[in-house]
Amino acid sequence: MKRKYIFLFIAFIYCFSIQAQTKNRKGYYIDNNGSKKEGFIKDLDWGITPESFTFYSSENTEGKTITIAQASGFGIYNVSKYERHKVNIDRSSNKLNDLGRDRDPNMKVETLFLKVELEGALKLYSHSITAGTKFFVQKKGELIYPLVYKRFLTYDNKINENNYFRQQLTSDFACEELSYNTSNLSYKRSDIIKYVEKYNSCKGEVTTRIGEKEKGATFNIYLLAGANYNSFRIKESNNSNFDFGSEVNPTFGFEIEFLLPNNNNKWAAFIDGRYTTFNKGGSSSFESLLTDVIFTQDVEADLSFFDISLGGRHYFFLNPSTKIHLGISYGVEVIANTDVTYTISQDITATNGQGSLGLSAGFSWKNFRGDIRYNTLKEHIPSKSEYTSLMVTLSYNILKF
Repeated sequence: MKRKYIFLFIAFIYCFSIQAQTKNRKGYYIDNNGSKKEGFIKDLDWGITPESFTFYSSENTEGKTITIAQASGFGIYNVSKYERHKVNIDRSSNKLNDLGRDRDPNMKVETLFLKVELEGALKLYSHSITAGTKFFVQKKGELIYPLVYKRFLTYDNKINENNYFRQQLTSDFACEELSYNTSNLSYKRSDIIKYVEKYNSCKGEVTTRIGEKEKGATFNIYLLAGANYNSFRIKESNNSNFDFGSEVNPTFGFEIEFLLPNNNNKWAAFIDGRYTTFNKGGSSSFESLLTDVIFTQDVEADLSFFDISLGGRHYFFLNPSTKIHLGISYGVEVIANTDVTYTISQDITATNGQGSLGLSAGFSWKNFRGDIRYNTLKEHIPSKSEYTSLMVTLSYNILKF
């Protein structure tokens, strides 16, 4: 049953995400005649450097695809900047399963969009492909050179590295007054940025970082409260059988949300804790097997527990302050009190309920968020009880960092 819920939920997310709006940001592109076209660009937060992009001349016009053959560059203001260049690139993979035995790069000339990372006396570019990110540097008025790095297998099947980029930086792109040990320099963005910034400073020039936008909160802490529509029944085959029906009880708790850095903060992981109760009684009748007498007894369920759930969430932005989301989680009880008492039959004291799947949807506006979460079947008495709940909560973001 849980697999069915998961399949349906994933299918719903997929179908919905096809129609979901992605952020269109103010940007521009430069055509082949050198004219700058202002408008809006669909920001896909590209993990792989694009070969095209969607451009809108205004917010209300239909977008059109601009390819690398049509634009010498494009940018999203305060986010990113790309330039078209013909460069040498080695597409060899640095992934373990794809390593070859040739230590030398296999350079080919290609026309590519290069992402501008830094501007200054020495300019830094990057180009991301499935095999990894490649870096390029350019002095003012000179050619663009690839920084060479390659992992390869030795003939005794050990992994080795061609770190020629270190020699490039200290010889071809050196500054006399710059003292910088590159022997431990890694071929990663943060290390290379540090070197280029030091170089530009040595040349007496300021380094401009492209896309140094103010990032949103990485962590959000919410307080939440709402109503829990829950139901509970005992399904033993003896006199303890009883359906307590449903009732609405208050629920409250907290949530810690971590926004993943890629894809415009549209994906998040979270952990939340919720306290809820179920207290309901009634009367049940049963027939004695010895005397054929009908007995009536009072029965009462007293459940209270604190759930901890781990899950993921995907946001769909409607505008900068409004978004909707879908989520999936798995919750377990860490503190529970579950008692079922009878006036005649033997009382039942249950253990913590088994974990259950949660499917949720919601709407966010500024610091407020509304959620609906359905928790699938949970058994407090293995194979002898059923508990389900539908929670409607309102959350407020009390802290961002």
